[in-house]
Amino acid sequence: MNIDEPRTPGETRPETEVVADLIRNAGRRAAPPEAAYRQTLEVATNAWRDKTDRIRQRRRFARLATSIAAGVATLAVLFALVPRDGTVPPAQVATLERIIGRIEIRAAGEAEWRLLRDDTASLAAGAGLRTGSSSRAGLMFAGGSSLRLAEGTEVVLDTAARLQLVAGRAYIDSGRGARAGEPVEIVTPTATAIDVGTQFEVSLLGETYRLRVREGRVVLRHGGESSDGAAGDQLLIGPDGRLERTSILTTDADWQWVESVAAAPDINEQPVTELLDWVARETGRPIRYKDSEVERRAATTILHGSIRHLAPLEALGVMLATTNLEYVELPDGTLLIQTKPTR
Repeated sequence: MNIDEPRTPGETRPETEVVADLIRNAGRRAAPPEAAYRQTLEVATNAWRDKTDRIRQRRRFARLATSIAAGVATLAVLFALVPRDGTVPPAQVATLERIIGRIEIRAAGEAEWRLLRDDTASLAAGAGLRTGSSSRAGLMFAGGSSLRLAEGTEVVLDTAARLQLVAGRAYIDSGRGARAGEPVEIVTPTATAIDVGTQFEVSLLGETYRLRVREGRVVLRHGGESSDGAAGDQLLIGPDGRLERTSILTTDADWQWVESVAAAPDINEQPVTELLDWVARETGRPIRYKDSEVERRAATTILHGSIRHLAPLEALGVMLATTNLEYVELPDGTLLIQTKPTR
């Protein structure tokens, strides 16, 4: 075989064959003695093998050096994330989405409260939050559940699925947009409310504990007992520990504070139906179309713009004003979607 003859990819030639080809390609010479030929061939083959071994070693060393460098870089990044005292920073459990008024934060293990100005800040496990007398806040847990705090509320974020309510009112929406996972718990000295894919509010009103369920189901654990709350239920526990069950409408005016800090979706380049779905969930109001043609228009009319920091009904009115659709609220709270009258 000629030394320049192509070979298949990955094919390796024996060293003796390569060296023999080199000698033959040097041209016809006087034939040396057989012993001298064999000795020369052996010396040349050993030299060729030594050279190829050195090349392979250099390549292996280069690959090893690259791997070591990558590992060192990774460790450097990890060490940079660890404080100088060697403690591991707490996990980020929630992100702020909306602030109305004055909100204060206290880091885990600290005693001092400070004013929180960034309405997109990430909050670590153990952080405390409190709202002023005319302030509210909306947050998103790492698992996708929405947390909202009314005025005069204080909470401690234990994990991404558990918070302590110290005072005031806290609302959880673990339905739309939330990922399946550990149920969210609101813990108080009186009782613990555990969501089952729902919207609910827990309040501490002096010595009275109140749970209101807007959608889905909530498990309430208190005094060694367990009770269920379904949509429309209001459960009260007084100073004597007795539980009283009443009802509340999903469209009751007491839910309006929740709507005021709802995180608005991105509806730019989305159909009207996307906006209507969000409004229905946030307000508890059913949607009804005047006829099939109006429903078709709602599904094919594309919206443009942002509804950030607008309450649901306010956003609906603003966005429908750019279309030939409008809504009318019926006595039972249903939102009737219809075409605008011609003038």
